[in-house]
Amino acid sequence: MIGYNLKIQEFHNGEVKFSIYPEGINYVPDEFKSYLENERIERKLQESQDEYIYNPFTDKIEKLKEFESAEIEAQRKAHSQRVSVTRSKNKIHDLARSETWEYFITLTYDDSKTDRYDYNACLKKCRQWLNNQHKRYAQDLAYIFVPEKHKDGAYHFHGLVANVGSMKFVDSGRVAIGKNAVTRTDKNKSYPTIYNLGGWNYGWSTATKINDSYKATNYITK
Repeated sequence: MIGYNLKIQEFHNGEVKFSIYPEGINYVPDEFKSYLENERIERKLQESQDEYIYNPFTDKIEKLKEFESAEIEAQRKAHSQRVSVTRSKNKIHDLARSETWEYFITLTYDDSKTDRYDYNACLKKCRQWLNNQHKRYAQDLAYIFVPEKHKDGAYHFHGLVANVGSMKFVDSGRVAIGKNAVTRTDKNKSYPTIYNLGGWNYGWSTATKINDSYKATNYITK
């Protein structure tokens, strides 16, 4: 078994990430995995045997039951969820930093075309659109999309895309000033143009060019 407490990741855009693990991380080389797997199986068998005890009230060998208070069980579940969310965010963040992104995209849904409160339905439409873009316009398309809820519980997706090929970005006639979409005029035409996405027929879409991949990555993993 090999241990380390520092991991260095070099990303496509030239950034470097240092991860420090105070308790260390153990890595098992392939040649030792079969041996450790056998040990794990034997330990599991022993644990399964230890779970059974003699019950004098029934005069039977029964499986040992462990009970936790509802409060402890709730805390355990909440902790597990926090760990899972943090792990997912870190994974997305690392993937996002491995690419130089071109556009930041937001996809929203029209209730008359998709149940925007149904995550699986929204995800399916998003995948269909991305697959279509990949096949028709951008064979090297790279993307990361993450779901987010509106205040009313409806879903929308934010995404980063690169290698967009000949995807259709239609000028909406508006510009992005902070978080606001404003009609373009001679005075504000220097602000980022807001585009709409060709082929997104399930609701509304916006896209803006990315000038800073690092900021875009941090936003999408907030």
